[in-house]
Amino acid sequence: PAHREYLAQLHEEGKLHAAGAFLDGDPAGALLIFVAEDRDDLDRIIAADPMSTGGVLTGAEAVMVARGGVGNPFLVTQIDRYFRTGEVLPNPTVSQQVDWCLEFADMLIAEKGEDTAFRKLRSYAPRFIAGCHRCREYRNRLSEEIVDRASLTSILEEIRGRMGSERVYTDGRAERSE
Repeated sequence: PAHREYLAQLHEEGKLHAAGAFLDGDPAGALLIFVAEDRDDLDRIIAADPMSTGGVLTGAEAVMVARGGVGNPFLVTQIDRYFRTGEVLPNPTVSQQVDWCLEFADMLIAEKGEDTAFRKLRSYAPRFIAGCHRCREYRNRLSEEIVDRASLTSILEEIRGRMGSERVYTDGRAERSE
C-alpha cells in the first residue's frame, strides 16, 4: 500500500509518467516510467520509494532515456556505468558539450543538408548547454541566430571561452573542474 501511495503522489507531481504490473510476472514486477531532471533526481525518487532497498528498486532490467538524452549524450554513458559498476561519473564540462554539439551538427548537416539541419539545430543546440550556469542569453542566441556552421561555431566557442571547464548541471549550479 505505501508503495502505491508513493507512486500516486509521484504521478500527481508529474514525476511518474506511467506504471503498471507485468501480467505474467513471476516474480512480480512492473514497468515504471519516471520523469527526472537528471540521475540525481532519479536517485532521490527511487530512494524515497518504500519498495526501495538501499536506494535501489531491485530487479531493474532496463533504463530508457528520452528527452533527457537530447543535448546530453554523456547521460547514457553515466547511466550505463552506474548500473554496471556503481561508479558515479562526473557531469561533462561545458567544453565537452560544445564538442558534442559541433559533432552532432556535422552529422545532422551530412544527413539532412544545411537548410534542414540548421532549422533543427535552433531547437537542439540550446539543449547542449541547458545545464550551464548563466547561459540563458547563449541558449536564446543559439535558438535565434544560428544560420550556418560558422555562426554555430562562433557562439559555441564564445561559450567555451567563457566557461569551458565548468561542469553542466540541470539545477543551475556552476562548478569548475580541477
